[in-house]
Amino acid sequence: MRYAALLLLLLAGCPDLGSAVPATCTKQFDKCKLPSGPLGVCQQIDCAPGAKPPCLKCVSQH
Repeated sequence: MRYAALLLLLLAGCPDLGSAVPATCTKQFDKCKLPSGPLGVCQQIDCAPGAKPPCLKCVSQH
């Protein structure tokens, strides 16, 4: 019973890290959220004509 109560207290205090991860990239190698939901990492890509570098895209970590 004590273990269940302790577990409940620990889980209640954990922040929701998924909501703190941005969907848009501002810095290479930062964590980001892919449109489909899982976490990704910001990678530099070739810029489209007229775009100001650095151009970044959220890509899968796997």
